[in-house]
Amino acid sequence: MHHDTDRHSGARRGGRHGHLGEAVCGRPAHVEIESHQYSEAWDRLFSDWLPGSGYQSEYRMCFEIHLNDPEEHPKGLHLVDICEPIRAL
Repeated sequence: MHHDTDRHSGARRGGRHGHLGEAVCGRPAHVEIESHQYSEAWDRLFSDWLPGSGYQSEYRMCFEIHLNDPEEHPKGLHLVDICEPIRAL
């Protein structure tokens, strides 16, 4: 699973849906995963990144923005922005 923690902190900008995600949830976490890794991606967001980030959940609806058709990706990966509304501690 490719998981770029810098993207949790806001490095991801633009893209087909990037601005939508930023407007709704701050700055989305970008992951490149296989179909069986969705749960792991969400778990890593909450257990690895969030505790040391200086942010906390706003306890509002979280969602995913799917950026590609995995059948068209050379490695079959799902490119996804995970949106969890957060606020500074």
